[in-house]
Amino acid sequence: MPHQFRFSSLLAILFLGLATCTTTPQNTTSISEVVDGYENAHSERSTVILIGLDGLRWDGVDRADTPNIDSLVKRGVRAKGMQPVFPSKTFPNFYALATGLHPENHGFLVNRPYDPVFDETFTNDSSSVEKWWDDGVPIWNILESQGVRTATAGWVGSEASINEIGPTYSIAYSSLMTKFPHERVNMVLEHLDRAGDARPHFITLYHDDIDVNAHRFGVDSPEEKAAISRMDGMVGKLLDGLKEREILEETNIIIVSDHGMLNVDLEKKIYLDDYIDVSLVRERNLDLGPFAAIWPLNANDTPMLLAQLQNAHPHMTAWLGEEVYTHRPEGSAPHDRTPPIMVTIDPDWFVTTRNAEVKAKERGWTASPKGNHGYLNTLRDMHATFIAAGPAFKSGETIDVFENVNVHGMIADILAVEPAQTDGSPEVWRKPFSEEFLSVLETSSKK
Repeated sequence: MPHQFRFSSLLAILFLGLATCTTTPQNTTSISEVVDGYENAHSERSTVILIGLDGLRWDGVDRADTPNIDSLVKRGVRAKGMQPVFPSKTFPNFYALATGLHPENHGFLVNRPYDPVFDETFTNDSSSVEKWWDDGVPIWNILESQGVRTATAGWVGSEASINEIGPTYSIAYSSLMTKFPHERVNMVLEHLDRAGDARPHFITLYHDDIDVNAHRFGVDSPEEKAAISRMDGMVGKLLDGLKEREILEETNIIIVSDHGMLNVDLEKKIYLDDYIDVSLVRERNLDLGPFAAIWPLNANDTPMLLAQLQNAHPHMTAWLGEEVYTHRPEGSAPHDRTPPIMVTIDPDWFVTTRNAEVKAKERGWTASPKGNHGYLNTLRDMHATFIAAGPAFKSGETIDVFENVNVHGMIADILAVEPAQTDGSPEVWRKPFSEEFLSVLETSSKK
């Protein structure tokens, strides 16, 4: 599902076209305390534009008219798929792309995590609150702390400053971004027109149009295909703007998505309350659909509830949460936000409760969207998109599926900074690079 950040009146004015405005550095003072100024030489640094297309399954561009993205594939590199982290949801994965960490290390184990230490659940109003995000170091913080300006808009986690560092230019997510994608491109181009050390060399561009339509109408529906084509048009406008500025060939463009999608059979539903007493758990935090995250109100009830759920339904598997979230440093305890029990569901099935179903009907919703994600990340239909073109990348090649925790290191290499400690591997994140760029990296490492 798309993430719903609050949007400011500034954004409303911008996207409605009532006025023209640009963002201003949100934390220049704190950045300058970390980095002693920005060198003019950075104007010669490579530029990376990271485009996040929410819900674009690995095969999405093959099922729609996408001449602009196809042109990037032709002169760049495309992965056969990019494996998301589990769960294959938006917040865990867009923050994994940014930090290079699995959810059990960056802290967003579900879209709306519950934190027993704070006794709080993440909400839309928490998007700029540091304590939710500071388990990971996102790529924009790595860049800013090493003297590279960045600009983000709507990317998960980019509204929060961590240790008083954040993007130089940042705009919160707004649903208006979906309605006015070309205005978002104009903002990117305005950033590229900035002079000297005010110009960012890492810029994000995010849209949820595909995800919204795939949820509502299903995978391979005319509406999903139309959304993919609209996003291709947005990419085309960006490419035209780069050509006009004569910087297309020197710009590294990376297109990623957070997860794939599959169609759900609305008759294949499992009622959690057929097997456990849901009054014994935090219903607000069940996060129902392709899985359920179960927080017993009394920790002593965990063994009983787990036993009741195990082998309860042939299309449902119950686990201890720590058995699902296994990408932890050796010897470390599970993250505080790890649900004590996780229930995973087979493809095209979903889990709900009768109370949740009643509430959905009251709002005019179905018990599950036609298209959904959040299933096991090893499923092919959950795999995401990775396409990249530019001077750092191979040309006209296809690479194997890789994990999305490698994108952070990839961007760090291109922009010549040290990455954070991540769950990725240089051997993996350098596979898309051209031989020429690998030679540059090797030469730099010897200096």
